[in-house]
Amino acid sequence: MKKPIIFSVLFFVISSISSFGQGVWIEETGGIFESLKTGKFEVNGKIYEIHPGSDLSGANLNGADLRKANLEGAILVGANLSNANLSNANLEEANLTDSNIQEANLRETNLKKTSLSRAILAGADLTRAILTQADLVNANLRLANLRFANLDKAQLTQADLAAADFFQASLIEASLYQANLRSVDLTRANLNNAALVATNLSGAKLIESNLFNANLSAANLRNSNFEGCDLTGAYLDRPILNNTNFTLIQRGTMDIDNWSNIQALKNQIEESSISPEQAASISTNTTKVDALISEVTTQFETLGNNDTVIGEQLTTLGQNDLSIGEQMTILSDNDQSITEQMAVLSENDQSIMAEINAMKAQLQTLVAQVAEKDQRIAELEQGDGGQSLEQVLEQVRDARAGSVVLTVDPEGDNITLGLTIEQSDNLIEWTKLDGEMTRTIPIPDGKKFYRFALDK
Repeated sequence: MKKPIIFSVLFFVISSISSFGQGVWIEETGGIFESLKTGKFEVNGKIYEIHPGSDLSGANLNGADLRKANLEGAILVGANLSNANLSNANLEEANLTDSNIQEANLRETNLKKTSLSRAILAGADLTRAILTQADLVNANLRLANLRFANLDKAQLTQADLAAADFFQASLIEASLYQANLRSVDLTRANLNNAALVATNLSGAKLIESNLFNANLSAANLRNSNFEGCDLTGAYLDRPILNNTNFTLIQRGTMDIDNWSNIQALKNQIEESSISPEQAASISTNTTKVDALISEVTTQFETLGNNDTVIGEQLTTLGQNDLSIGEQMTILSDNDQSITEQMAVLSENDQSIMAEINAMKAQLQTLVAQVAEKDQRIAELEQGDGGQSLEQVLEQVRDARAGSVVLTVDPEGDNITLGLTIEQSDNLIEWTKLDGEMTRTIPIPDGKKFYRFALDK
C-alpha cells in the first residue's frame, strides 16, 4: 500500500506599508474658527513654517493635511505635494514651478496667478478651484478633475490635459495653443475667445459648450463631439474634421457643412465608391478650397504679426512714457531740493551780511577810539604849557622832600602864602598861636620857582 504523499504549503504574507504621514500642526493660528491657517507644521519629523511668503522649495509634504493653509506668495519650487490635502487653501501668486502635486486635493483652492509651469497635477482634484491667470505652461493635468473650475485667461500652452474633466468650467480667453485636449470633457464649458490654435481636441466632448469667437485654426477635431455647441464667430481655418459631430451647432465663420461634405467625399474616394472623373473633380475643388483657405490663413497670420509688432511698439512707447514720467518726477524733486537749498543759502547770506555790518560798525568804533587815544598820547607827550613830557617829569623829580607845591589862583595870576605857628608841651597835642602871617606874590609870565626859609 502506497503511503499518501502530503504536500504542506506554507504561505507567507509579507506586507510592506510605506507611506508618508499626513503631518500635524504643532503651532497653529486660525483653525476651525478662522478662514485660513498658519503656523508650524511637522511631517516626517521635519518642521515647516506655513505662512504667506514661506520658502518651501523642495519640501517633502507628500500626503500632508494642509486644508485652509495660507500660503499666499509662497515659494514651493520643486516641492512634493502629491496626495496632499490643500482644499480651500490660499496659494494665490505662489510659485509651484516643477512641483509634484499629482492626486492632490485642491478643491476650491485659490490658485489665482499661481505659477504651475511644468508642474505635475495628474489626477488632481481641482473642482471649483480658482486658476484665473494661472501659468500652466507645459503642466501635466492628465485625468485631472477641473469641474466648475475657473481658468479665465489661464496660460495652458502645450499643457497635457488628456482625459481631464472640464465640465462647465470657465476658460474665457484662456490660451490653449498646441495643448493636448485629447478625450477631454468640455461639456457646457465656456471657451469664449479662447485660443485653441493647433490644439489636439480629438475625441473631445464639447457638447453645448460656448466657443464664441474662439480660435480653432489647425485644431485636430477628429472624432470630437460639438453637438449643440455655439461656434458663432469662431475661427475654423484648416481644422482636421474626420468623423467630427457638428449636430445642431450654431454656425461659425466657416461653412462646416462644406468641410463635412469634402471629408465624406474623401472617404468615398478612399473606399473607391466613386468614379475617377468624380475623384478628379473633387480633387480640383479640394485644391481650390485648400488654396483659398491657405491664402486667408496667410492674411490672418500677417495681420496677427502686424498686431504683434504694433503691440510691441505700443508697449515700448508706454515704457518710454513711464521712463520719461519717472525722470520728470526726479527732476521735479531735484528742482524742489535746489529751491530749498537756495532758500537756505539766502538766509545764510542775510545772516552773514548782518554779521559783516556789525563788524564794520565795531571797526569804525575801534578806529575812532584809536584816533582819540593817539591824540591823547600826543597831548601827553607835549605836556601842559607846551612842555615836553620829559620836562614835566624832570620838574616833578626836582620837588624834593619837604617842598611845597603852590597852586596859582586862576583869577589873579598870583599865589598867597600863609604861615601859622603852633605850640605843644608833649609833641602830641598842638595848639595854634594867635596871629597868621600871609603874603600875596604876583606870578610873572614864564617859569618861576620860590622858596622860603626862617631867619635865626
